[in-house]
Amino acid sequence: MRRKLKKTEYVTYYGDLDVSLLEQIWENEEENMTTEDYKNDMKNYLNLVTAYNFKLNLINTKFFGYFITPEVQAWVDENIFTITKNIVEKIAFVVPTDIVSQISIEQTMEEANALGYKKVAYFNTNEEARIWLLGNN
Repeated sequence: MRRKLKKTEYVTYYGDLDVSLLEQIWENEEENMTTEDYKNDMKNYLNLVTAYNFKLNLINTKFFGYFITPEVQAWVDENIFTITKNIVEKIAFVVPTDIVSQISIEQTMEEANALGYKKVAYFNTNEEARIWLLGNN
């Protein structure tokens, strides 16, 4: 059963323990998130993944509105992905139509793939992402 686990100014986190799925829904349409805000929300992601041992992640970035710089990408790699890559098996992104945000997200995940994430895919809707996550691929 899906339930709300945490809400911050920019992200709502839902968990479905029955299928080991964490949803991270970004809500930053005004694009006013700071680097510290982003890092704090990534720490929340890390804490939830490790606390509940989530194997599947659905990350909706339709309203992400933050450009991830190479420096911040490196911080995420070192502080978040090096830990979560040992827990998370599949990540599905619901991506924005804004090409700049989409590129920064995809670049971050290319870095993550180099660290050991193998199953990462991009989708237009939550429904498509859930089908892929819960499928046997």
